[in-house]
Amino acid sequence: MQRFLWFNNMIIFALLTVSTSSGIAEVKQAETTKGKANRLIYHCTDGYSFIVEFLPQGDSILLILPEKTLTLLSAPAASGAKYTDGRTTFWTKGEEAFLEVDGKIRYRGCRVKKE
Repeated sequence: MQRFLWFNNMIIFALLTVSTSSGIAEVKQAETTKGKANRLIYHCTDGYSFIVEFLPQGDSILLILPEKTLTLLSAPAASGAKYTDGRTTFWTKGEEAFLEVDGKIRYRGCRVKKE
């Protein structure tokens, strides 16, 4: 009976070890995937261009404009994705985006540059 219990415990230990190490590998893979920033180049209908870099945390972006770089935080949106610093807002819906500054849309019809 003791051999049976010892054998059972060893099987349970082995299964826990395999599932735990597998879970660690999955977490590391998720961290690696999540750790990469996604950078997109937008071109607007009026010829204005800018870069949006989605930061690894997922709650903010770098908005890289020709004249400056801003960090915008995620904000609630009725639809699409919205990021703002209180003055400048980057908003996407579907494949289109626009930039708003001081409550006024400055650039509209912005789309990701297709390579």
